[in-house]
Amino acid sequence: MKSLKKSFCFIFIFSFVFIFANFNSYATENEPMNLSDWSSIILAKDRDGHATPNWKLGTSNTTITQTLNSKASAYINNADCVNKKIEGTFSVDSAEDDDFIGFVFGYRDIGHYYLFDWKQSGTYDNTFGDTGKQGMSIKVVNTDSVIKESDLWSTSGSDNKIKALYHNNMAYSYKTTYNFSLTFTDKGEINIIIKQGSKILDDITVMDNTYNSGSFGFYNFSQPMVTYTNFTIKSVAPILNISAVEDKKVDLTWTAVSDATNYMVKRSTTQGGPYETIAENLTETFYSDVSVINGTKYYYIVSAVNAGKEIGNSNEASATPTESQNPPITDSKLKVVLEVAEVLRLSVDDDLNVNTQMAWSSSDPSVATVNEKGIVKALTPGNTVITVKSQDGSYTDYINVLVVENADDYRLAIDLKVGETARLTADDFTNTANITWAPMDSSIANVTTKGKVTALSKGLVLISAKDSEGNIIGRVYVRVRE
Repeated sequence: MKSLKKSFCFIFIFSFVFIFANFNSYATENEPMNLSDWSSIILAKDRDGHATPNWKLGTSNTTITQTLNSKASAYINNADCVNKKIEGTFSVDSAEDDDFIGFVFGYRDIGHYYLFDWKQSGTYDNTFGDTGKQGMSIKVVNTDSVIKESDLWSTSGSDNKIKALYHNNMAYSYKTTYNFSLTFTDKGEINIIIKQGSKILDDITVMDNTYNSGSFGFYNFSQPMVTYTNFTIKSVAPILNISAVEDKKVDLTWTAVSDATNYMVKRSTTQGGPYETIAENLTETFYSDVSVINGTKYYYIVSAVNAGKEIGNSNEASATPTESQNPPITDSKLKVVLEVAEVLRLSVDDDLNVNTQMAWSSSDPSVATVNEKGIVKALTPGNTVITVKSQDGSYTDYINVLVVENADDYRLAIDLKVGETARLTADDFTNTANITWAPMDSSIANVTTKGKVTALSKGLVLISAKDSEGNIIGRVYVRVRE
């Protein structure tokens, strides 16, 4: 996570339309993934001896066949597959060749990903000057240099571009359906199981920390008529977040795991454990720990449980409860104006994922609430202070929120497109305070004496509010997009 300065001000993103997510490709857990919006990618510089790949989608959008003896390629999803279990079936439907089939995962770009490939028989290629050996391999591709087909052909790796992590000498059979299972975690654990019916052909586990995120896809190199069918994806471990840290209280939330019947919460005062169980048989995905001592740093994990057996541990999250200031004391007189039922996203970094690494709280949840993603919802007229803290307690910041009814048409939309406007205030929306508004770069956005912001050109600008004596009493960033 990037370092955060104590003087940092919030960057606001006003959510007046939608909060987007990729729901197409990764559908409901245990339903086959929709392959219609995946992408075909050429993975290597070709020697001009292979055709362009032809990934032919089935009518149900859950089956795809690569039909040609083609260049090294992958059919890639654009969503992250970390902390997921991916399963499906595949088959080679023609005996025309004996080359590579498989999968990519942790995919970033054509020079950075994990590769599982499977070759039917060993072949020495005169052009490549190397042998592609029979069997299954797991490799890590990690280079900024050009990848050639000869690099992918080699089983043992290639010139510091590709490193072999595993190999066996097992051949695949033609016109045979195989079951594939991949579990890929951000802890560096990779587990791949290949089955034929109920028979396990290989159960491979390797540890490698080169990539802890990235996309999943199907792989093909010089092998026609390979079909991938009914691939599903589901979470294997909860993702734990600290949702709030208060006086003698730590609130936890985590993502649901489809196979879990309940959850256990564990705690330690030492990073990495050992942990003691403080709650079990939980069926919800949240928990408040009220048996904590202010000033003590606690480390938490959550275990998913199925039929009495722990099936996956979450990431570790930490928090230090402190004596409350209710409401928090903040020097800033600048307020964010929201109408009742309005929704606003706050952020502490350009990367919105950093939000979930923070603890968010509202001094008066009856006025406005804030969730673990920094999304504020206005409920009733009044004032509240939204507080954000890093999990290690090294960063804390506040923002005042004023909820009103029947405000005018100006909306605080600090994430603006060129030509859009927003409204800032430093009083109770009466415009009686003697305020001077000062953008650092007026070519990006300007501000009227009444706090009306107009977006002019693409960029990021800091706007300061100064009192009659020239003292800065508040600051806010405005990001303008085209």
